[in-house]
Order: sequence, then C-alpha cells, then structure tokens
Amino acid sequence: MDPGSHAGGGDIPLHNHPPASKARAPGNIADSRTTGETAAEGDVWQRLRASFVMPGCDYTPGVQHWVRRHAGSPRRFAAQLSQMLPAIEYTQRQLAQASIPGEFALLPVVESHYHPFPGGPDRPAGIWQMIAATGRAGGLRVDAWFDGRLNLAASTAAAVVLLDRYAEQFGEDWRLVAFAYNAGEYRVRRALERHKPGDHADSLQALGMPRTSLEYLDKLLALSCLVREPERVGLELPALPAGQQLVELELDGAVGLSLARALSGMDRDEFARRNGGMLKGRTPPGDRLKLLVPAHRLDDARRALAGIPAARRMEWQQQHLASPDELQAIAAENGLDTGALLALNGLDNLDADIAGQRLWLPGAGGGNGDVAAGAQGSGTVHVVRSGDSLWQIARRHGLTVAELLRYNRMNDTRIKPGQRLRLSAP
Repeated sequence: MDPGSHAGGGDIPLHNHPPASKARAPGNIADSRTTGETAAEGDVWQRLRASFVMPGCDYTPGVQHWVRRHAGSPRRFAAQLSQMLPAIEYTQRQLAQASIPGEFALLPVVESHYHPFPGGPDRPAGIWQMIAATGRAGGLRVDAWFDGRLNLAASTAAAVVLLDRYAEQFGEDWRLVAFAYNAGEYRVRRALERHKPGDHADSLQALGMPRTSLEYLDKLLALSCLVREPERVGLELPALPAGQQLVELELDGAVGLSLARALSGMDRDEFARRNGGMLKGRTPPGDRLKLLVPAHRLDDARRALAGIPAARRMEWQQQHLASPDELQAIAAENGLDTGALLALNGLDNLDADIAGQRLWLPGAGGGNGDVAAGAQGSGTVHVVRSGDSLWQIARRHGLTVAELLRYNRMNDTRIKPGQRLRLSAP
C-alpha cells in the first residue's frame, strides 16, 4: 500500500463491537468451507462480505481517507484486484475454515499487494510480510531448502495459526488481532495492561498504540469498505473466471521446480507468486509440499503426476516437437505413461495439433530458464541462462558467491549460458 500520513483510530471504546465467538461463528463463515479439493462456489466478494465482522465504512475518518485514496483511480485499483483475486479467494477459504473473519483475507493487500517480496531471516518476506522467527512460530519451514514465507499455501497456513492464537489472547476483538499482527502480540498485551477500563478515554487511541498501527487498521477497514460498498466510489469489483480458483495438489515425494511449474500450468511469474519458496530447485526433503493449481487444471495435474515415476520427477524442460509421434517415442524412452505427458501439456490425445507449441518433456536441464534439480552426484544444479550473474544465482538459492565458486571448483565468477552449476557440495 502507498504510505500515508493520516492517522486513524478515533475515540472508539474497546469492545464497542462485540467480537464473534468461535463457538457461535457466523454461519456465513462456516458455509464458505471447502474440502480443499474443489473451490467454493459463488461470488467471492459476496462470500467475503458475508464473513466480515469488523466495523464498516464510517468507523473513523482514517478509514474514509484510505477509501478516497483508492477511489482516486477505481479502474486501476480494480485491475490490481483482478490480479490478486485468485489468491484472495484462496486465502478467504483458508481463513473461513478457522472461523477467522474475511477482513483478514485483505490483510496481504495492505502488507504486499499479494506479491511475495523476498527478504532475509531478519527482514519481512512474502505476502504476509513475516520475519523468519514469526513464520516459524506459526509452524512455517524457513531454511536453506525452503522459505515458506514466499509460498502462498504455506505462509497462509502459518498466518492462520498466528491469527487464531492472537484471537484467543485478545478475546476475539479482531481490531486488537490486527494490531497484534502489525506491532506484535507483546506490545498489544503491554498496552492493555497499562490501560485502565475506568479511564476517561476507554478507546483504542488511549491504548497508546503506534500511529502506524492505528493507520494499519484504517487501511484494512478501508479495503473491507470497498468490498462492502463498491458503489460508493464507482468501483466495479472484478469477477473470478470459472476454473481459476486455486486448489491444492499434494506432491507425493520429491519434485523438481520445472516439473512443478509444468504441473501447475502457470507461467514463471505466476508460479513464483503462488508457489515460491523452493530455494534449491526442488521440493524440500522431508515435506509433502502442497502445489497450488487452477481448479480447471487439477485433474490433468493429478493424472500427469501419477504417470511420472519418482526417478523422472526432477529435470524437465520445454521444447518443440515436429509431430505427436515424437511425444509417444519420448514417453517410451523414458518409461513414462503417454497419457501423463499429454495431461501435463494439456493435450487431449495424440491427434492434437502441437505445431508451434513448447511442450514439457523430461530432459537434462531446467529449460526455459527454470532451475533444475539434478541427479549429478548428490547435489542440485542451476542451468545458467542469458543475463545471469553468479551473484544473482547465489542470492536466488540462498548461497554466497564463495560457496558457488567452491562447489563448482571455479577460480573466477565468469559464467556462460547453458553452464550447469552445482548448488551444494559435490
């Protein structure tokens, strides 16, 4: 979100709006639950509105300030929402399963516009902008193999744990939960301990929370206001096309990054926004990662994964074929099910027209600039593409340049496209 200078949080009494109890969570929240196998039906905005429990558009002048900021360019804001909408819809479903109000599906809009910004261990990262310690407190894996903060499914699961914990601590006053997420639970707790209910100004303002936290709540409530009453500012909320809901595909074992992207059917940028965090070109050892795929893609992805043996799940690449017959030959040579290759590439049968298409095929490299996890020794490898530098590659995989030089027995930092670099000690 753009930085602002208006502080909100007027003289509103604490618990002026009774918090929703989990034992009597509004039915509209529970009704939005899904199995995770298929996405909930119906309009996502209506489901969000039905799961809101916090104050509305006129809560404070600060809320109106941020509503006007967005209303200044409703078309541009609608375009931004359209890009974020699959992630918003997925997040709302995960929150609903834990009876957490829908406003918190908009919290990553405040934090990051749902862009998984990278960061270091002591710096915030991902759509929820967690530091590593906070993520781990929510059960998130953050190590040299996997930074779950950059992964939509993993980071949202951790955020649900944290928000649920804050809700228990602060009597399900969801405004205080938002403060706790922004400023830390201990700061909110200390503020409440200092606050005397009998004071003259029994309000959020009287808690002495930082101005940034008061503004943070205003921003969140302004977003919920725009969902509640888009007509106030002439905002046309975008629709989520059928089949574009994000659903989970559990990967049963190790899978290389290039194959994971092939299964998702996403381009590289979209894949990074939804399924980031694999730092060494493969799923992390010891975890069964959940891959997010569009709902319309799920059946093909399952069929493809089932037909690819574990030994062939690391290195894949994109290339052109002259005819469908070549596809069948490649499947036979690699011990693959032809149907799996067809499903992976979204093809109905061997009579499909593949002219001009780049097809995902088993190979010895990452292909198309993807990171590839190889069976060369016991490590993983990165295939250098045009424009890469050793520094960029090291940063991408959580390594130092010195480590890359040592792993690859290199005396200087010169590299060339197509070169295969080890990402761990031989």
